[in-house]
Amino acid sequence: MTDRLYHACLDIVLVNLKAVSHHPIMIPDSFGEYRNVRTILIAQVADTPEQRTVACVSSSQSPISLANIGSYGLSRPHALRHGSKTLNLIKNLLNAENSSITESFMRAAKAHGLNGVIE
Repeated sequence: MTDRLYHACLDIVLVNLKAVSHHPIMIPDSFGEYRNVRTILIAQVADTPEQRTVACVSSSQSPISLANIGSYGLSRPHALRHGSKTLNLIKNLLNAENSSITESFMRAAKAHGLNGVIE
């Protein structure tokens, strides 16, 4: 029942996007030229393990915030996880390991809450 309600709500919210995806509309581009456009809604529905994989974090980390397993359930909010910070951390770890995925890189990645994915 909950799934049906969820999909019914999505249908209501996305009705205009769905219509435009089947029947393109004319929209001006940045140069003032009109283009025939079809909006395409792209989304990923994933469970927590898949979200962690996409976020490049280990199983003890939240895929959407900087919370880890030791801080789950605390009343204070945690900062949101940003892809740019994760990518910078991966880059810094790779630089420290001379751009190679070694056992020490994997240990360092785990220590920083990463799952070892580098791309």
